[in-house]
Amino acid sequence: MTDPLHLWVHDQFVAPEVVAGLRACTAPDALGAAGVDQRWERSGRVAEVPVAHDPALGDLAARVTALLGLPNGEGETFRLRVYGPGQGHPEHLDDYRIGAARLVATALLYLTDCDGGATVFPEAERAVAPQAGRLAVWLNVDGRGRPAAGSTHSAAPVVAGQKALLAWFVYATGPQVAAAVARGAGHIAALGAVEAADWQPGHTLTVVDHDVPEETIGLLEEACDARNLGFVVVDAPVLAPDQGPLPPGSLLYCAGTSAVAQEAFARLYGPGVATFHLDPRGPLWDCGQPDVALEKAGLPLPRGVLVGTTDRAWLRRAVAHVGGLPVVLKASGGEGGVGVMRADSWPALFGLVDHLLSQGAAPRLMAYVPDGLHWRVVVVGDRAVAAYPNPVGKDDFRSEPSEDLSAYTDQPEPDLAELAVEATQALGLAFAGVDLLVHPSGRTYVLEVNFPCYFPHAQEEADIDVAGPMVDWLWAKAQALVAGSPGGGVAAGGAGTDSASAT
Repeated sequence: MTDPLHLWVHDQFVAPEVVAGLRACTAPDALGAAGVDQRWERSGRVAEVPVAHDPALGDLAARVTALLGLPNGEGETFRLRVYGPGQGHPEHLDDYRIGAARLVATALLYLTDCDGGATVFPEAERAVAPQAGRLAVWLNVDGRGRPAAGSTHSAAPVVAGQKALLAWFVYATGPQVAAAVARGAGHIAALGAVEAADWQPGHTLTVVDHDVPEETIGLLEEACDARNLGFVVVDAPVLAPDQGPLPPGSLLYCAGTSAVAQEAFARLYGPGVATFHLDPRGPLWDCGQPDVALEKAGLPLPRGVLVGTTDRAWLRRAVAHVGGLPVVLKASGGEGGVGVMRADSWPALFGLVDHLLSQGAAPRLMAYVPDGLHWRVVVVGDRAVAAYPNPVGKDDFRSEPSEDLSAYTDQPEPDLAELAVEATQALGLAFAGVDLLVHPSGRTYVLEVNFPCYFPHAQEEADIDVAGPMVDWLWAKAQALVAGSPGGGVAAGGAGTDSASAT
């Protein structure tokens, strides 16, 4: 069968005299004297031995780190396991986490010879017999950051003698997982692994998440999986405070709208990282006044002006400017029409403005366009990939997605598609959900350009692929960026220990 396991075995990685010293410093009396907790379980003796317990442990940690090319800055302990006759460990996969950090690699140093006690990888049909000084290293996740089934393993029961080992667990966090796997796979392949990785560092889409709908994440992951691209989700609130930019060639999309998500987005961005921003500064450049930018680009918008005062004379003048009552007040930050209000009278307008400004909002006062049909057009690159109408809801002036699936299309009217693409690009973007209002007169207005936007509606309701074109566009941009730059290195992540098993 095809062997999916990234495993490397090095005999005599540690000299016999060093092995003897490691056995001595991890003996029950030595650990007890140092105050190291030990447990005697059905599977044998277990202890978390601090690296600082003995200089030989520090040297071992440094050698394994250099071998893998994976820094383990949070690695403070080795896991000691000692098995006697008849003792072993059941089949499992080292798929563990410490907070936001994920276990990506395991390294075992065997301290004894024994009969039986092999570390067995049933999915890969491989086994490693215990031998004093032998090091076994493998990866626990694949190139898409998912558990690697080929790394499932067990410890066969010891037949005679004693099996002792030290385990070193390497962890990485968030966007560093893919880079760590890539670097580890490259090192292991170079050292003689059975199978080299089938993807390259940076060929990964990193999605910044902060309360993002699960379907958004799921559809993007499916699109990456279909294209053999790595996929990593970063939980913005727990992004490591010292996190640097992603490696060149990475794909990056911020699906969250919060300030925390936007900061994580900006920190992950760097040279050679592909985003949906057309400006070379990526998310570090942002159009703070999109409506003004759209007007300056000559695009048709309902007349509007930002409100920053409760002065009645100013408000009356603003209403006259947009065409008179009724008017629409739009406060930013809401979804599904929340924050969009209609004022049909002066008392209603004055009351709404007083309240909104008291809450720190700066609403946009806009002309009310009656009898128009609202369309959502999703743009990727230079084309509209999906469109659907949003008819006005019952007893409301706001719209909601159509329940008529026949109205959904991946080939919108050319005029709508062209206007949506122009509006997206006018804001320096290559992806957006553009809201258009088509009046019975035939005039079409740009209401809003949403980035990021909720795109799963068209894909899940009408089976119109949006995630695929999104990933394709970012991937093409990443390739172009790398081809036009000298490239760069891959930064691997941090480490730690938890309840992972050692076999």
